Amino acid sequence: MSKICFIFLILICTKAFAESPIEPFVIDHNNAKKYGFKVKEYSDAQASHLELKGPKTINGCSPSRAGSALVSHNNKELSLNVATLDPNSPSEIIGYIRHNTNYKLVIFIDYLCPKGIEGKSRSYQLSSKRT
Repeated sequence: MSKICFIFLILICTKAFAESPIEPFVIDHNNAKKYGFKVKEYSDAQASHLELKGPKTINGCSPSRAGSALVSHNNKELSLNVATLDPNSPSEIIGYIRHNTNYKLVIFIDYLCPKGIEGKSRSYQLSSKRT
């Protein structure tokens, strides 16, 4: 039994090492339109709100995951939430962060590329300003 578990763990670890992390790309109001994104940022009395909507494809790559991260003042991730996107639905993510915090919210859409152009995969990220 232990040999089977060991082999299973090796297979999982090999797959994890084979998948390299994708390169982050910062989206803002200045470059969003160029890459086909729509960005919306606004505040109310309680919080800052972020919305990021992406195109169906970028350079042959499709949106695969979307999520949000809470980042500390020294850029360490405190919390991360990731969801798989339905290929037939619009690629969008919405997040908010309260004003009375020293943390930053990052929302993102990951565009994963097919075999042969995996190196073009990107995580397109929109960040709140620290409040």
